[in-house]
Amino acid sequence: MKTPYQIFLELKANLDSDELKRFFRLVHLYPNRIELSWEKAELDLINKYRYLGCKLGDAAIAAHLEMMSITTLVSENRDFFEEVKGLPFRVLRIQEALRELGIVE
Repeated sequence: MKTPYQIFLELKANLDSDELKRFFRLVHLYPNRIELSWEKAELDLINKYRYLGCKLGDAAIAAHLEMMSITTLVSENRDFFEEVKGLPFRVLRIQEALRELGIVE
């Protein structure tokens, strides 16, 4: 699982300290499966997604996903990227992702 810098910023802004500690415990438990990237998104990619209609924070996330060749984003944000069509990645809800992984039916 790749985690771009902008996603980390979103987690930091929206999780309480205990939830953030649990996230970092997972990162340390699975160092070969969870990759954190501290790279900032390229400005030209951010501008590309802004031009396509993304809000600034969403544009930065989309730019990171493209930079890191991430093809799936798991999010419970109901309207995440709804305003933009033809993205190079898909957005799944947690239940959809767990179903694809065979964890739940």
